[in-house]
Amino acid sequence: MDYLQKIRLLYNLSDNKNFGIKNNVLVSVENNLGIKLPKILYDYYLQFGNNKKINKLLPPSEIKYSGDGEYLIFREWDDKFVVSAFHKNDLNKENPKVFSKFYPDNLTIGWHMVSETMDSFLLSMAYEKGLTNGLEFSAGYYIYDGKIEISIIETIKKNFIEIKGILYENTQYFTDKDIGIIELTVDPNGYSSIIIGTNNEETFKNMLNKINVKWEWGTGIE
Repeated sequence: MDYLQKIRLLYNLSDNKNFGIKNNVLVSVENNLGIKLPKILYDYYLQFGNNKKINKLLPPSEIKYSGDGEYLIFREWDDKFVVSAFHKNDLNKENPKVFSKFYPDNLTIGWHMVSETMDSFLLSMAYEKGLTNGLEFSAGYYIYDGKIEISIIETIKKNFIEIKGILYENTQYFTDKDIGIIELTVDPNGYSSIIIGTNNEETFKNMLNKINVKWEWGTGIE
């Protein structure tokens, strides 16, 4: 199952429905930039470029080079405080590494790799968006002083599958059969938060039952 299929499964989207940007628009963008976009990014725009529930990328017409001319930026967030891009030398790669940078105009703060592959990055973006407000059922648990009991973390690791290849600092993702997502946040003191999300009620109940904590917030089920 590829990253596009996993996104459709997580968000319960029909295979027959298209949420993408038209091919001729993407070709025009490539012509204006004088490049070919990596296939993974191109295909994502074709499938989900117009779906605001999932997509957090720049519109294709706003893809641009970084100030140093070394990277092609395709995402900005936090009021442009953070940008994500791939290196210009990877334009010929189907599935290049993804890099991010703070303060994009300050070249003294360097680029750092956040994902070994673009498909993993785009999948993690769908997870992040879903856990924020994109999925119907979600819940959160936080420890403000101290850390989450290690037995709870071990239960998650035992019952759910860790998603590899995503290098977001201090964050780990697990999945329940690609329908449910679990995000763990870890700091120097240990694990400090758990957020779960899914569009499937039975999967949500399963995660709630297996992760036995007092959730601070939750939606979708009384």
